[in-house]
Amino acid sequence: MRHWATVVGILLWVQIYGQQPKKVDFTRKVFFSDFNEEDKTLWPMKADVDFTFMLNNGDYLLEAKSENMHQYLIPKWSDTMRSFRIKTSIAIDKTSGSGSVGVAFCQQPETNGGYVLELGKKDQYRIGLYERDGSYRPLTSKLNADGWVNFRLSKVGTPNIIAVIKHNADLEIYINWVLVETITNYRFPAGANGLYVNGPIKATVADFGVYGREAPVDTTKKVVVQTPIVDPKKDNHQEEKKEDTTNDEVFSYDVSVLTQAIIDCRKNNKDLTSKVSDLSLELSQIKNKQDELELYIAKHLDRKLIFSLDSTDKENIKLQQQNATLKRDSLELSNLKASLLRAKEGDLVLTISESLKREQEKNRKLEEELKALKEKKDKLKQK
Repeated sequence: MRHWATVVGILLWVQIYGQQPKKVDFTRKVFFSDFNEEDKTLWPMKADVDFTFMLNNGDYLLEAKSENMHQYLIPKWSDTMRSFRIKTSIAIDKTSGSGSVGVAFCQQPETNGGYVLELGKKDQYRIGLYERDGSYRPLTSKLNADGWVNFRLSKVGTPNIIAVIKHNADLEIYINWVLVETITNYRFPAGANGLYVNGPIKATVADFGVYGREAPVDTTKKVVVQTPIVDPKKDNHQEEKKEDTTNDEVFSYDVSVLTQAIIDCRKNNKDLTSKVSDLSLELSQIKNKQDELELYIAKHLDRKLIFSLDSTDKENIKLQQQNATLKRDSLELSNLKASLLRAKEGDLVLTISESLKREQEKNRKLEEELKALKEKKDKLKQK
């Protein structure tokens, strides 16, 4: 029961703190180079049309001049480990091209396969592995083109602190003290460790170190055991019963269950993170489409209003012209009426008067129609 309580406690810890950097316990220095003159024989040195590798004032200068020409820089150090920590400081030069620089680890003999962590000048990184046939497979969780992930690196000319922690099949990648990737991969359990360049790139490396776990305690040393004093009056068997009787087999089984549960939690966490990322992208696309639709509606609605206002203005001008004509006709008829009233032909005067009334009524209706159109125009402008 005690062991299952431990399992539950650790699983809760993984859920709460799984995304935070884990404590680094690889402190035993296995290999370290600060690129002084003594290290000149440890690292590749070259100067030709494609590459330049040289030491300069305690730095390792790396330059790959041709596009897509890459090189593994493995020091003359033969120790290979399954679990380790690599720490290095790499600054990308201001004059660099679109290439990459980084760390190569678990490289197979003659670089026939292995892992590579790369930094690009455009604030990007990627992690992947080269298969034995030379094909590349990205391992980063959030992929852009060719496996690149956007991440703000140090300014050009300023070192980026890189740490790669490998414990059996688990990989942890840190850039400038930030845990950017947690990967489980069984492809290459061990191999050589070093640096990597892919042109065109120019960079400076300040140091490179490989660290392992602390050396285990030597159990072969002789230990002096003091014989306890036996009191015949006491039941010494009762003291023996107080010893821990933990069943090693059961505890081993619990640890294996715990390890598998942690791996499952990590996989589920990656799946959930990927789903959240996909949903966020889909939501962003929907919002963009909604904004475009609102803009389209507003744009075309404005056009419709402008067209309606133009039509109303034209109709208004036409009615005003007709009104002016009618006023002139009305004035002429009024003058004619006055002349006829002065005449003696009463019947003719009466007939013309009736015609004048009809024309005046028609004129009144046209003025009312003009007024209605003006009100319609004002309402459209208010919209």
